[in-house]
Amino acid sequence: MAKFKLNRQYRRWFNQKLLMLPIALVLIAVVALGSIGLWYTSNLRPLSNSSKEVIVTVPSGMTATQISKLLQEKQVIRSSRVFDWYMKLHNNRIIIRAGGYKFKPSYGVEDIVNMLVNGDVSADLVTIFPERTL
Repeated sequence: MAKFKLNRQYRRWFNQKLLMLPIALVLIAVVALGSIGLWYTSNLRPLSNSSKEVIVTVPSGMTATQISKLLQEKQVIRSSRVFDWYMKLHNNRIIIRAGGYKFKPSYGVEDIVNMLVNGDVSADLVTIFPERTL
C-alpha cells in the first residue's frame, strides 16, 4: 500500500511540473518577443538630434541591404538590420530611387525610407559621370 501511495504522490508532483513547463515556455516567448520588439522600435528612432547634413549617393542597382549598410556607415541610421527589416515589412525594397540625398541624423527610419522611395534627391548636388566633361 505504501508503494502505491508514493507512486500517486510522484504522479501528482510530476503532473504539476509538467503543467508548469508550457506556462514557462509561453512566458519565455513573451519576454523574448517583447525584448525584440523594444529593440526594433528603439532602432527606428533617429540617431541623434544633430542638424548636420550627411550627403549619401545611392548608385543605380544598389540593393536595399547595401543601402542600409551605407547609411549605417555614414551614421544616418542606428542599425542596418532594422532598416532592412523595415524595408521588407513595408515592401519598399524594390522601389528605391538612385541619386544623391541629404539626410540628417535627426531623421527617423520612416522619413529616410520615404525619401528613398519618393526619390527626394537633393536639387543642389551635381553628379559628374566618369569620362564626361562639363
